[in-house]
Amino acid sequence: MSIRTGYLTIFSSDRTEIFGEFAGAEWTSEVTAGGTNYVFTGTASEGILETFLRLDSEAISHVAYTFELSGQIFSGDCELLAPIFNDPPLHTQIRFETGEAPVPS
Repeated sequence: MSIRTGYLTIFSSDRTEIFGEFAGAEWTSEVTAGGTNYVFTGTASEGILETFLRLDSEAISHVAYTFELSGQIFSGDCELLAPIFNDPPLHTQIRFETGEAPVPS
């Protein structure tokens, strides 16, 4: 699958709180022995990085998402993965993964 670029919003699992928003986020798929995983990646600003590091330290890994792409909105539940730290810190990537194919809402 090619890389799709759009606007990613991450919510608490009950969708009552927005944890972060990522303009220019990417949606890719990875085929593994267990099946296809759909991965969303966003570059974290300083405040968003702090939020997701806090979630990680509190062992909160299950979150909800919406991904806006070409006028369509995809939504579902996903899991917070470990961040990928780059230099400088403002290029840190936050990744989310789901085994369920995103479908338009």
